[in-house]
Amino acid sequence: NTVDGLKEGDKISVTGWIRLVALEDDAKNEDGDYHIQITCSKEDDTCMIVEIPFEDFITDKVLSNKCAVARKTVRQELYNDNEPPRHNAKKLANPRKVTITGQLFFDAHHASHNNRGKDHMHSANCWEIHPVSDIVFR
Repeated sequence: NTVDGLKEGDKISVTGWIRLVALEDDAKNEDGDYHIQITCSKEDDTCMIVEIPFEDFITDKVLSNKCAVARKTVRQELYNDNEPPRHNAKKLANPRKVTITGQLFFDAHHASHNNRGKDHMHSANCWEIHPVSDIVFR
């Protein structure tokens, strides 16, 4: 799979607006990713999904540390050092502009889903940035 000459695994950076953050879990509560929806503008509801994995699940120490820092930054900037909501995440009242860097990932597991976004937002495809290795609030 490729998109605009990029392929899965390439490192990319995007700038956009964080519109929603959710602490993900699976049926066994073992995921722990920060599921983040970013858009091109503060008002747009078409989003790109980016995810910051739970650092304890990453064996590469350098990447684990980068993810820990990125997650801490999200908590500090948006949630007064608390975790984002686990269930019923809603769009942020005050979207924040960010630059996110990480690995391009085609999430084929979601290929059959028409609407991957939360809170009535729509992700138009299965491309994600996952794992996010850096996030800078603007």
